[in-house]
Amino acid sequence: MEFLRPISYQDFLSSNGGLLNDNGPWMVSRSYVDDINCGSINPWFCEDIETCLSCWVFPSATQTSYSVSFHTKVAVDRRQYEGAITLEYEWSYTPWFGRDTNVFGKINVTTSVGDNSYTEEIEVGDVTLLLCNYTGWNYTPFKHFGSIYFPVNDTRTIEYIPLAIDITFPREDNQSIDFYVKGAAFKIITQTTTTIGGDVSPPSSVSTIYTPFPPGSQLSKVTVGALVGGILCTAVIVTLVILGSLLFWVKRIEKDTRSPEPAVKGIVTIPLQTYEIPLLTPFLEAKSSGSGDAPPDDKTNKIRKNKTILLGQQAV
Repeated sequence: MEFLRPISYQDFLSSNGGLLNDNGPWMVSRSYVDDINCGSINPWFCEDIETCLSCWVFPSATQTSYSVSFHTKVAVDRRQYEGAITLEYEWSYTPWFGRDTNVFGKINVTTSVGDNSYTEEIEVGDVTLLLCNYTGWNYTPFKHFGSIYFPVNDTRTIEYIPLAIDITFPREDNQSIDFYVKGAAFKIITQTTTTIGGDVSPPSSVSTIYTPFPPGSQLSKVTVGALVGGILCTAVIVTLVILGSLLFWVKRIEKDTRSPEPAVKGIVTIPLQTYEIPLLTPFLEAKSSGSGDAPPDDKTNKIRKNKTILLGQQAV
């Protein structure tokens, strides 16, 4: 499966949860683009969140079965979990699948996080009740906990974690089918050990920061306290030595240039010369594409009309 450009974990958490062409993180793949319409929607059953993922098939469709996959790839900075052997996560979502005829039975929805796969069996819902009578959404989120292993000798700094929601369903002639996914959420529950990018200011005496140099570079990890402390300590010592020397010589000259005491008989007194010592001042510088369908027949006119009002957006 071809995945879209990776999205950072932080951007995934703050996204609207919609499709890529609606500024969301998800891409959609369809087995038959001409018959399957998809979009980011916000009908009555999604009003408590920003948007839901949706795909639907009109009665004028031509195939007897279809497959739909919502997928994305999350980029996680492994340096934030330094020393961790596994990345613990929580994965949750709420699927809904329904038809307007033969509303009975169950269908499977499969999701994956990295190499971990989960399959849920859900009841087939009634599209007419959901879109026309505003009832029939009675599902609760499925929630899974899992681990992604970090190879011990792996030197990569970024871990790419693919996420996918897949469904394959049969279809009868003149049948309308809807599939919705609400609140797909991926959360890392492993505690971070290092802050990347300076969001937190740690103590200077023990802080360790990462700089944007290539991995393995000697400058990629520096101890701030040791570097700054060494420079300041050297500057203070040099300054004290210079000032001490100046004070010593100034006092010596002042003493020698005072008025001489009366000369002792037989001794010639020679006055000393005064020397000017220059003053030294030390310093330091320191949404995927698709096509529309033929208008629905009279049987499903009411459903499609209400769906258009509910969706409020053009499908892809």
